[in-house]
Amino acid sequence: LAPNSYLGQEFLGQAYYQLANFEASQEFRSAAIKVMDSTNIGGIHQVWGNLGNSYRQLKQNDEAIEAYLNALKIIERDKLRGNITITDKIYQQFYSLILNKLSPTQYKFSLNLPDDLVLEELDASATVYLALIQRYSNQQEQVDKTLASLKQKCPGYVTFPDLQQALN
Repeated sequence: LAPNSYLGQEFLGQAYYQLANFEASQEFRSAAIKVMDSTNIGGIHQVWGNLGNSYRQLKQNDEAIEAYLNALKIIERDKLRGNITITDKIYQQFYSLILNKLSPTQYKFSLNLPDDLVLEELDASATVYLALIQRYSNQQEQVDKTLASLKQKCPGYVTFPDLQQALN
């Protein structure tokens, strides 16, 4: 792995996550964060959100909450810089929703998806998170459309552990 790049660590974290080895996933994702911090990249919300996912799967809710809050801070920073996309807004909704599921009295959630959402324009990862938001918001008809779009984009993402858990 390139010692000054977080990408190798994050990709390994994603591979282990997909294999449901959440402990290894958390270790590699934590290492990715350390590399980002040491190289002054400034933070990428997806890496923090992914770390939160790993902690959540391990039932380490305090650590998960901290990671999701860091992800939301980065999105807010990017929003203030005028550098936010539809994909970022979907992630923001997902992190907020999961914070609410982890601690409903402390973190409030209200669904606020962009009106100009076009499924075909989303990447596969954002499509997964959109399906999760819709599922947890009891929008089953929308979930079905989103999953059909996801299967066309990247069939492998349909096996994403969070999505499988939410659908079963």
